[in-house]
Parts: sequence; structure tokens; C-alpha cells
Amino acid sequence: MAPQRSSVTPGSERPAARAWRGSGTILVVDDELNVRRTTERILSRVGFEVLCAGSGAEALELFRANRAWVVAVVTDLSMPGMTGAALGEALRALAPELPMVLITGYGEPDGPSTLFGGTLAKPFAAGVLTGLLRELLSG
Repeated sequence: MAPQRSSVTPGSERPAARAWRGSGTILVVDDELNVRRTTERILSRVGFEVLCAGSGAEALELFRANRAWVVAVVTDLSMPGMTGAALGEALRALAPELPMVLITGYGEPDGPSTLFGGTLAKPFAAGVLTGLLRELLSG
């Protein structure tokens, strides 16, 4: 018996092929290399350019150097040195309307979430991250 193939005719693309596409640059900040790489892959697949930083201080430098292209920031809450909350405050002072997403492995934080357009618990699904960014960047 021949294997069955799914056929896709023009105009009947699968939902993933018609999925939302982003544009611009996202700054991803996390002290864990694997989280940065995974988040970069997720965002690249939907059309974003991605800058990655391993610390809050590095993120501020990258943001200042690339401010004209950065459309949003995704940052970890707990990092050595500057926390994600402190980074959020510093970025808010530089760019008050910049959409920011907080990611954390420690559940929903109490205070800093008001700086951010959303908070995601690690591990998060790719669709949840891109859906949140779509909402923040479209509205």
C-alpha cells in the first residue's frame, strides 16, 4: 500500500503557512544560552530579526546601539547583576512605549509585571510567545 500524502493546493495552505508574521527587531535577554537560542529560533521563524544579550547591562548597550530597529524586548526576570525588572525600568525610561515581555521560571512576579505587557512562565510554547507579541505589537 502506498503511503498517503497530504496534498496542498494553491490557496489552501495549512494554518501554519498563513500564520502571523512579525517584522522589526526583538531584543532577547536571558543569562541562559539555551533559552536565548530557543527564543531566537522561535522569533526568527515568524519573521523577526533578533538581538541576544546575556545580561541586563549588555541588553542596555545593544538597545542604545540599535534603538531605531528594536520593536520589543523579551527578558528574563532573574539574572545576575541587573534583574529583568531593573532592565525594564531602565528601558522604560529610554523608550516609554516599548513593548516588553517578562519570562520567568519562578511563577508570576508581584511587582515588575506592571512594567511589562505580559509575563510568561518558562518553559513557554512558541505560539504563546508569538501570540503575546502579536497582541502587543498590533494594539
